[in-house]
Amino acid sequence: MYYNKKLQFKKLFRIFGVFLIIGIFSGALYLLYTELNKYSLSEIKASLMKVSFSGLLGSVIFTIFNYIVLIGYDWLALKGIGKSLSLKKVSFVSFVGQAISYNFGAILGGSTVRYRLYSSWGVSYVEIVKLILMLAV
Repeated sequence: MYYNKKLQFKKLFRIFGVFLIIGIFSGALYLLYTELNKYSLSEIKASLMKVSFSGLLGSVIFTIFNYIVLIGYDWLALKGIGKSLSLKKVSFVSFVGQAISYNFGAILGGSTVRYRLYSSWGVSYVEIVKLILMLAV
């Protein structure tokens, strides 16, 4: 009986999660629509044409460099707690965690992503908390 209730709770929680994601995405689309609705298509095109290629290329290069530095933070934090994972795994967790943190905040996104992924790769809960605290400083 206990197992059945636990299974039902998991199903309800999963359904709630799907509706929450759909709601957040719909809200973001609505906000984007209301902001873009203030401008005409010709104004948007003219604004995009003002961006220089060198400026765009520079921003892409610095964005890539930024994520490499952030991957380094995760790698150093893992070394600080005495754990070793492949650079591929650390890069994936760092990139996804940082991207979500930038959009939803560290508490709603980045920390939970790190927790989910690092725990599935054998990092204990205490070590994950230490790692997140190291990254927060």
